[in-house]
Amino acid sequence: MLDRSRYGDRSAERETDDGKAFGCRDYDEDDEIAVRRIQMLSDAGLKLDAIRRILPCVIDEKPNFHPCNDLRALLRVDRQKIDERIATMQSSREVLSRYLDDLD
Repeated sequence: MLDRSRYGDRSAERETDDGKAFGCRDYDEDDEIAVRRIQMLSDAGLKLDAIRRILPCVIDEKPNFHPCNDLRALLRVDRQKIDERIATMQSSREVLSRYLDDLD
């Protein structure tokens, strides 16, 4: 089991009646798995609202998915959002490049 402190230095924390420091929680293996899956989906560029909808469909760390309703549609929508952000950033980069060219 993991024991993680939420706030401050552990040595400075007071303990509860059960001997645990205030602000600490115990996490079991299922919690650790969920955190790894959330991180994996976040690393793919998904936002928390999409992760909430997709997470129940994830069955392992590869990731492999259950064929949940609308999973493909959800992933396509998020991929399109990423494509739009990339296009915006590319456009901004081109403008900055023109500014730099004008300075030369």
